[in-house]
Amino acid sequence: INSKLYLMLFFFSNTLRFSILTLVFLFMGMEFAAAQDVKSLLQELENLQNDSLIRLKAQEILEKQDLNGNEDIIGKAYYYLASSFDEKNNYKAIEFYKKANELLKNDSVLEDSFFRQSRIHTIFSEFPEAMKMALKSLEYNKLNNNLSKVQRDMSYIGYINDRMYEFKASIDWNRKSL
Repeated sequence: INSKLYLMLFFFSNTLRFSILTLVFLFMGMEFAAAQDVKSLLQELENLQNDSLIRLKAQEILEKQDLNGNEDIIGKAYYYLASSFDEKNNYKAIEFYKKANELLKNDSVLEDSFFRQSRIHTIFSEFPEAMKMALKSLEYNKLNNNLSKVQRDMSYIGYINDRMYEFKASIDWNRKSL
């Protein structure tokens, strides 16, 4: 009797192990498929031109799953969401740009994110904040050796100084940009 019991326990435990391993692999496969799905959505988002479609696709990415550990995907979704509101609802654009900047550490979209925030703050006549964002944009573009964006940023810093009636600084920055 004891040998039959041991034999039953042995087969039961192996069956249980197999079932647990099957479930683990199943969940890992689902997680991998979800990650691939989000990446394909992000690629679609990057190619869209219509603001309404950009908003829908970005929201779909943000609602897709928890996205733990995928700060770059979440950050890019917020960036594209912000750019879709750019020039239409500047308050929302600023809100989403800030969220994107918190999540993106060194991504190519940062070269425009800081600049666009600076431009919006200039529209609102929030010149100290505009200057801060323009200087961040300049710093980022200098670090990444993006010379055309460095010139753009220097020229824009000159423009902000002009709006603040600091004409000497404005002329100096515009000369540096040449």
